[in-house]
Amino acid sequence: SKMTEAVVSTQSTGVIGGTINQNGVIRLEANKVGSETALAQIIKLVEDAQATKGKAQEIADKISGYFVPVVIFLSLFDFAIWYSLMSFNIIPLEWLTPGTTPFTFSLLFGITVLVIACPCALGLATPTAVMVGTGIAAEHHVLIKGGDVLEQASKVSHILFDKTGTLTRGIPDVTASVIFEEMDENKFWSIVGSAEADSEHPLGRCIAEHAKAISPQFHNVTKFKALSGMGIRCRVNNDNVIIGNRRLMDNQNIDVNQEIDKQMTKFEEEGKTAMIVAINSSIVGLIAVSDPVRPEAKAVISILVSKGITPCIISGDNHRTVRAIAQHLNIEKVFAEVLPAHKKEKVEELQKGGHIVAMVGDGINDAPALTQADVGIAVGSGTDVALESASIVLMRTDLTDILLALDLSAATYRRIKINFVWAFLYNLVSIPVAAGAFYPLLLTPLPPWVAGLAMALSSISVLLSSLLLKRYKPPKINLDRIEHQSKLPYPTLI
Repeated sequence: SKMTEAVVSTQSTGVIGGTINQNGVIRLEANKVGSETALAQIIKLVEDAQATKGKAQEIADKISGYFVPVVIFLSLFDFAIWYSLMSFNIIPLEWLTPGTTPFTFSLLFGITVLVIACPCALGLATPTAVMVGTGIAAEHHVLIKGGDVLEQASKVSHILFDKTGTLTRGIPDVTASVIFEEMDENKFWSIVGSAEADSEHPLGRCIAEHAKAISPQFHNVTKFKALSGMGIRCRVNNDNVIIGNRRLMDNQNIDVNQEIDKQMTKFEEEGKTAMIVAINSSIVGLIAVSDPVRPEAKAVISILVSKGITPCIISGDNHRTVRAIAQHLNIEKVFAEVLPAHKKEKVEELQKGGHIVAMVGDGINDAPALTQADVGIAVGSGTDVALESASIVLMRTDLTDILLALDLSAATYRRIKINFVWAFLYNLVSIPVAAGAFYPLLLTPLPPWVAGLAMALSSISVLLSSLLLKRYKPPKINLDRIEHQSKLPYPTLI
């Protein structure tokens, strides 16, 4: 596919860490090390992007910044009001508590207001919940990088899945073959296996392994050449062997008749990659390679849809293969034949439409899209760059952990809002009580030591509220019931 098309490098060409050499032997000279490498620069950019606070915490910090001066003002104002009322005999002196003067009596109310007010509860509302929530996620093999991620993940409306290695296992296998000419099957696989034995491409390796299981006797190969994005060409004994896609056959002036094209289309519509085998310019067979879909993928997609989240596939593979997999998984929206650099643009398009977008990927070419997405989710078996670019990392290659991450994020964000409501209500009620709003009815002021105890208890109550997240239970997923659901109409290619 276009996603996996190799880049030709010559002498003095620069390469970055993680570059894979597909053919031959190369010698490299390290020109940059440590923090100067391209990989280190990418990591630095991602770290800078991650150094942000969630909106809830920003609001809390802003309120706390105003809270202290406002409380000091209210304390002085309350003292002034009570002292003025006592000085002008507006309230009777009988209201004075034993052993106090109008000054000390009024000062008692001002001090109590100052003591009982609690900005700590507001400040603890977010970080305590985030600490507990991310800790629980880690216990379930999910790494969440910060409170802002929890907030965004709780609001996701669209989630983009990379196909290869994410929705699929990333381990291709030969699932079907067709031999057109009257050729012995063992001979066919012996020639094909010999030709692909020197290939370093994942598809070539899986074909060679499959061929070896059928016909372990391989032949000498000469003039081997890997043709980037198309296939291979070589000589096996005295035969010219070509294995690849339609473009390679066109390049070698080999006619692909209607029957062969129809069979290839059939394989592609089943989600398989079809390759043509030609010997001495004559097509002798087809090989279909499939990367099986993860067993839990369909259940995960179904549950996401039931939660009102729109799943999409984004892939560089041909549109027939991608749409076939999308139909199997009941995914309506498909972005096919998308180059790595354009994945980021697709994320931006959805964001401009007002959607909160999550991106799930595992490869180095997914890194820009993972960083651009509101929530980047990397599969744990992915590349280091993908893991650094993501805001959520699944330590296991199990897509059900996506559901856990989103569900736990929503639970944690709900707990943050509960903490805020409690902190606001506490101050809204306690400050008027401390100021003496109910003194005319009770004729008993709130002692400062009680105010101090209430202030401490308010902070403890927020902490205990956050610890209630420890009772969180991951969502239960019934994989069997999903198989009985009917398929959606053919997916929309976007």
